Amino acid sequence: MLFSIIRVAVNRRKTHFIKNELQTILDALEPVALIDPNYNILRVNQLYASIVGKSYKQLLGKKCYEAHFNRKTPCPGCQLYKAVVEKKPQLMAASQWNIGKHKVWYDVSFTPVFDRDKKVKYVVETKKDITALHKIKTALEEQKLILEHKARELADKNHQLSLAYDQLETALAEKDHDLEMARDIQQSLLPNLPATYGHLHFWENYEPIQHIGGDLYDLIPLGNQKIGVFIGDVSGHGLAAAFVAAMVKLSLYNHIEKYYDPQRFFKDINQDLKNHLRTGLYLTAFWGVIDLKTNKIKYVRGSHPPPVIIGRDNSMRQLDSKGMLIGMLPDPFFDVEVEQLYPGDKLLFFTDGCFNIEKKDRSGFLSYADFIGILHNLGSLPLDSIYGALNLRLKTDTTLSKVDDDRTFVGIEVLKKPLNERYKYLLHFPKAKGICRCRVANRNDFELLLNKIQSKMKKNEYSERNYSSIENGVKEVLESALVQFEKEKVNIKLNIAWTVNPDLFCLSCTSTVPFCEVSNGKTGVGKGIFLLRTYMDEVYAEESGTSVTIIKRNSPSIV
Repeated sequence: MLFSIIRVAVNRRKTHFIKNELQTILDALEPVALIDPNYNILRVNQLYASIVGKSYKQLLGKKCYEAHFNRKTPCPGCQLYKAVVEKKPQLMAASQWNIGKHKVWYDVSFTPVFDRDKKVKYVVETKKDITALHKIKTALEEQKLILEHKARELADKNHQLSLAYDQLETALAEKDHDLEMARDIQQSLLPNLPATYGHLHFWENYEPIQHIGGDLYDLIPLGNQKIGVFIGDVSGHGLAAAFVAAMVKLSLYNHIEKYYDPQRFFKDINQDLKNHLRTGLYLTAFWGVIDLKTNKIKYVRGSHPPPVIIGRDNSMRQLDSKGMLIGMLPDPFFDVEVEQLYPGDKLLFFTDGCFNIEKKDRSGFLSYADFIGILHNLGSLPLDSIYGALNLRLKTDTTLSKVDDDRTFVGIEVLKKPLNERYKYLLHFPKAKGICRCRVANRNDFELLLNKIQSKMKKNEYSERNYSSIENGVKEVLESALVQFEKEKVNIKLNIAWTVNPDLFCLSCTSTVPFCEVSNGKTGVGKGIFLLRTYMDEVYAEESGTSVTIIKRNSPSIV
């Protein structure tokens, strides 16, 4: 008998502990109440009691309509009743509650719970706080007025884009054909890409989901055999994103002189957006400078999907330097990195609209890793065919027809080795124009070239001393080459590049066989460069003896 009493007491303590534990868990959830089919409140958590403004004891056992609204009968259109009758969850339209001095919006759901006989035992009422979403909806209604104000500010800043901004502002109040005009204006801000630039081949595709969008890209020749590559994606879509994209384009060109310092370049664009945007929009972007002389790309990335490089051997690398969103923080960081490019490399740049697409089996969205895996499989195709093949694959695997983001895809293929390897002699020439090229195969060609150089020196009023030094230097190089070719009994033409301007003379000779001694007469090739150094200010020669460049500055004679 004693043991039975002890067992009952222990079980009661356990039951009390479990009830307290369940109540603690319940209190940590959103506002929740358990109500039986007769509208009696069985249990509530702390948040629910707080919303109703009553204690646990005041609520438990009360009718829900009496506790909430001091009614004597159930509420018209009661969703709890509907959940009991139809035996499936019901949702009540969003409603406002006054919590103290604050107004809070809730979505209320009613979910039936069944007993073993599949009868409704009780209904779980859950209130979900949607106040933040309600505020966002209100803020969006103010967005149009904010954008109109920002458009006027942008128009005052740059006269060149004022017409575009005025037309876009007018389009807000006009019909669909006016939006088409706005689309034409934005298209004019996109580059007209040449098929090639130097030894680079280009391909691009731009698809906004509306008439206009927030994606932008550009290829900007920078001089000195460099070209800049920019791709960006403004958050959001449509008119708002298009306005910000136009502003980014303006900022890009305003700061283009800082291209050599990509980090500073992005920080200045970030500051422009911070100074003039109050919309909450931001930019992801990539900027790279390709040096055709070295085939290297120096780049910076601001939280943009990393571009990929697919090599001729089908290897894949990512341009994934670290960097932050642009236009959000006052002083974001951006890491600068350099990547070597090789002949056959395909550089593929894209915005997240290209891969943020729901899979056809509804198992989720295509990830960045999935997307670049597809690109890797297509990397052996010609550059012009990759995007078409990609689209076919996406139509098979995803809901591509329902895409809800702008899509931009830019491809660049490296066709040849860097200029420094193909035209090494150009490294020593001045950057000015006027480089002449010819081939020398015999002494007649030799005399003809010498006459042209002498004529140019006279025209540029070279001093007698410099004239003589250059004449002797040219004769030394060409004579050495012709003698060596005759000695080797080879029929080879000497490739010549030369220039004469008022300040400087430069001549470079290259051949497929050695013609000039470089290592102090040990190989017996030609007469060497010793005498050249006595005539010229600078002499550059390949160790192989297949190339030599001579330079003489036209400094005044010392009397």
